[in-house]
Amino acid sequence: MSLDFFPDIFSKFSFAHPEYFYGFLLLPLLMLDYLFRLKRKKKAVFYYSYLRFFTWVKPGLRVRFRHLIFFLRILAIGCLILVIARPQAISGFSYLEEEGIDIALALDISHSMQIQDILPDRLSVAKEKTEAFIEKRVHDRMSLIIFGKEAFLRSPLTFDHYLLKSFLQNLDFAEEVSTQTSLGNAIVTAVIALRRTEQDEPDERMKIIILITDGEDTSGDIDPLTAAYIALAYNIKIYAIGIGQPRLVQGKQPSILGLGNFMNEKSLKDITAVTGGEYFHARDKGSLERSYDVIDSIEKSRIETSELLKYEEIYEFFAILAILFFVTELFLQQLVFKVKPS
Repeated sequence: MSLDFFPDIFSKFSFAHPEYFYGFLLLPLLMLDYLFRLKRKKKAVFYYSYLRFFTWVKPGLRVRFRHLIFFLRILAIGCLILVIARPQAISGFSYLEEEGIDIALALDISHSMQIQDILPDRLSVAKEKTEAFIEKRVHDRMSLIIFGKEAFLRSPLTFDHYLLKSFLQNLDFAEEVSTQTSLGNAIVTAVIALRRTEQDEPDERMKIIILITDGEDTSGDIDPLTAAYIALAYNIKIYAIGIGQPRLVQGKQPSILGLGNFMNEKSLKDITAVTGGEYFHARDKGSLERSYDVIDSIEKSRIETSELLKYEEIYEFFAILAILFFVTELFLQQLVFKVKPS
């Protein structure tokens, strides 16, 4: 057998807490103590002048195996040390995929998002499908921007998707009653949200903006195309989803809505084209969901793969051995080697 075989065997085992191997130093001390006590133990001595008649006398099993109890105790203690050291068998290899890009969700909550050409209304559907998209992107950091006449950062980049979804669910029209839409401001706010973390710890994570709106830019200090070039300067891609009908649409409840809106699809296409993104038109729930599905398939998370060893715990085997040794020792001590009182 080649000596190379032994390193191969030991390479398949590991211990989670090898520091407990120092416990094995206790075993030689126990052995020395046992030998010392044997040496000091007084033996019964009988003197005979003629030993010929005793040559047939052989030591019994109790004499031959009198050290077995101590040997079992040593084995049991050794097994217990192995148990607390947690032996593990290397059963194979696994691959850890660390995924993650940064996504800024910019959601239009202007007055026209109450229009009910998509039931129950545009904003409710947008919230529902955006929440479903968040649930798919488990390893991504996300931020939430809401906009109408002005743009506001509702949540900075976070891995806490539960918190992000709660912000999304609690959005209400009462927060924004303006009939105007500031696409340029929304894009710049999203860029700032994506860039803010790099001031503390620069990274190379891919960054994208998903702009969900039903209108055209009617407010704000920054032109949407100019904002798109700012995003391009920071290597940020923009995807835009236009929700609702592209032409003037009156609400089903005119007394509440009072007016319709106009979706400038050309402007949205130009914004996405500048950064290498894509524009989607969502006329209903299904097309909005498909739009998110396409973005999900295109913008796959950046993957860093590292090899990890897979361990299988095998301490149970040594725990069972320790119990068997202790039970056997107790059995022999109480029933086989027990000294009966005279």
